[in-house]
Amino acid sequence: MRILIETLPHAEQRYDTVGDWRIDRDGTWTIRVSKLPTKTALFPEKFAFLVAFHELVEMALCVASGVTEFEVDRFDLHYVGSRDEPGDDDDAPYYQQHQLATGLERTMAALLGVDWTEYEKAIDSLSQTEDRP
Repeated sequence: MRILIETLPHAEQRYDTVGDWRIDRDGTWTIRVSKLPTKTALFPEKFAFLVAFHELVEMALCVASGVTEFEVDRFDLHYVGSRDEPGDDDDAPYYQQHQLATGLERTMAALLGVDWTEYEKAIDSLSQTEDRP
């Protein structure tokens, strides 16, 4: 198994999201995470790590339960609901997987000493400040 995690400018994401996953033709699991500001010198990628952690868990749970990348993309790319995160919508084909990933992400954040409010502000700031392609 090969897993590739990369950070990139938010504007280079396929759509307005800080984390995106796909399975490449060669079977590589690829996770793309928007670069996120953080104030910690010891682990400056802490916020990006948390997003990648969430995406990896969500991806594994989707694969294990038969929810395809196509189904997730179709829902996310055309999402017009009222939730900030498409995966928080009850109609998302990966709703349970997203909820479990978020719970584990919150646990990991606590273990890493991350203030969840500060983390959410960093994520929310990207959608408000960077232009989309």
